[in-house]
Amino acid sequence: MNMKKIITLVSAALVLLASIPANAQGSFGAGYLSSTVVSKTGSSSSESSPMNGFYAGIGYTVPIAGALNLTPGLYYGFATKDLVNLMEGVTPTPVGSARFIAAIRERLEKRLA
Repeated sequence: MNMKKIITLVSAALVLLASIPANAQGSFGAGYLSSTVVSKTGSSSSESSPMNGFYAGIGYTVPIAGALNLTPGLYYGFATKDLVNLMEGVTPTPVGSARFIAAIRERLEKRLA
C-alpha cells in the first residue's frame, strides 16, 4: 500500500470517529444461553437436545433520532449439551454434600502436607 492510500484511510477513520455523537456510550453484556437443537436422522424421525451456555461481549450505542438507537457489538457465545461429557473419562457420580466436603478437605490436606 502506498503512502497516499494510508493517509486517506487514516483521515477517513478520524472523520468517522469525530462524527460520532458525544452522548454515544459503550456497554458490556453477559448472560445465559438456552436453546434446543433439532436433528433429523431420517424422513420422519427427529431428535431434540437442549443446549446451555453463556455469552459475553461489548456494544456501542449510538443515538440516531429521538428514541431510535443503533447498537453494533461483538459478542461471543458458548453452548454445549453436557458440561460433564466435555472431559473424556469423567463420569458424574451423585454424592451427598457431607461426602463432597470431606473429599475436598482430604485433597486439600494432601496438597498442603
